[in-house]
Amino acid sequence: MKQFIIFGAGHDGNECLENIRKNNKEGVAFFCDNDLNKHGKVINGIKVISFVELLDIYKNYFLIVAVSNKKEIIEQLEQNGIYEFVQYLNDSNKRINIPRDGREKLGKMDRIIRNVLKQIYEQDPIENFMEFKEKVIELKRILGGRPIYSQLFSAESREYGYGKALMDYAGIKADYNIFPHVFHGSYFGGHVIYPTAMITENEYDKSVINLKFPYLPVFAVGSYIKYATPIYTANEMILKKQGVGKNLLIFLTHSIEVTKITIDEVAIIKKIMKEYAPRYDTITVCAYWFDADREIYEILGREGIKIVSCGFRFDEQFVKRQRTLFEICDDVVTFGYTTASCFAVAMKKPLTIIDINVGREYFSELEKRSNQSKQKRNAFDEFIKLFYKGWGEHAKQLDSTEVAIVNRYIGLTNHWEPEEIHIMYEVCYDIFAEAHFQVINYPSAVYKVYQTYQKHYQFDKLALLASGVGKNFCNF
Repeated sequence: MKQFIIFGAGHDGNECLENIRKNNKEGVAFFCDNDLNKHGKVINGIKVISFVELLDIYKNYFLIVAVSNKKEIIEQLEQNGIYEFVQYLNDSNKRINIPRDGREKLGKMDRIIRNVLKQIYEQDPIENFMEFKEKVIELKRILGGRPIYSQLFSAESREYGYGKALMDYAGIKADYNIFPHVFHGSYFGGHVIYPTAMITENEYDKSVINLKFPYLPVFAVGSYIKYATPIYTANEMILKKQGVGKNLLIFLTHSIEVTKITIDEVAIIKKIMKEYAPRYDTITVCAYWFDADREIYEILGREGIKIVSCGFRFDEQFVKRQRTLFEICDDVVTFGYTTASCFAVAMKKPLTIIDINVGREYFSELEKRSNQSKQKRNAFDEFIKLFYKGWGEHAKQLDSTEVAIVNRYIGLTNHWEPEEIHIMYEVCYDIFAEAHFQVINYPSAVYKVYQTYQKHYQFDKLALLASGVGKNFCNF
């Protein structure tokens, strides 16, 4: 078995060293640190080497990043072609009990979210966009420019209703805190850190996360939109479709709380009104909640375009409203690449993605560097080039190799049966129970549960857990 090099000879690095020594006294070969004053010194019996020295030998070792400023160090590694490393989650971050669903204390931001959701539940942002827009304006006033993020342990699974859609599909009422974190968006080399099991849409995200966290079960279930159901009844859906006639559904590239985007709104309005409006009975433009107060939607509304929204980011009905809109449309156009572009392909809707110039204003320098990391840009560029080739304005047929690459990034062919999701939840519960519902015990609990399944011939659970962990699982 390879020895470890710990990047970071400070508090986190030494804590990592002590944890490794509990199981393997000779497991760590070197520290690596950017602090020139530490180079050549021996700390806790381990020599500290420079980054230049690391570049010469890293392929012969397992590398662990154990620093507080992980994003900066990860960027340094990736810019130098080092992608195989594990991130260490220090004990202070891991020493929390898994809260039982509904028993978490709500901080100020989560109280704001809860109050907003109560108000939005009384509305239908598909039919009452203007009322929804007023709620967004009021929320932004309350926030005062601050990004809105939930501090709940299970926050990720609640976003966009993806977790709820999966649970409803499987017919289970699961504890959000035990159900895997449902990762949204595309990873593309990002640096998300979750201490417990995760769900992704595609194999690319799974492979990147497994590489960083081999002990962490990650399950690639395919496009989330396929698990959602419409918010209206079957008869209501028929009436909705009859009411809109031939319907084009449009999505625009949208801002997020940490990144403000700028687009050529005049050119977009012109294209919608001159090229698309004459060909359809109804044009439906779906506004992302954070952009609901943008002027472009007001202008389009005055031109007779139907403006809708899927709701607030933390609204459990979000993806169900998206599914509703997809089912009653005939064609889809996205101005720029969005999650909706992938959902349209998953729903087998005719899609045209319009290439537009998008300006981005990052609200933090760290966020900017993260989004411009070499690995992230290379992966995204490969994917987006093929996506535009297959679904752009001048689309061409993708060959089988190109289709396989696109599928790896968006999970078109991945789809789980309800029983499989049941088993996944049972596996996650078994791990939490073994960990005594404490995150610090989670890695070792994964091993123990894995061994228990082997010992008791629980092959359905064993196979699922084995498929979730990384290929280096047995080395850690």
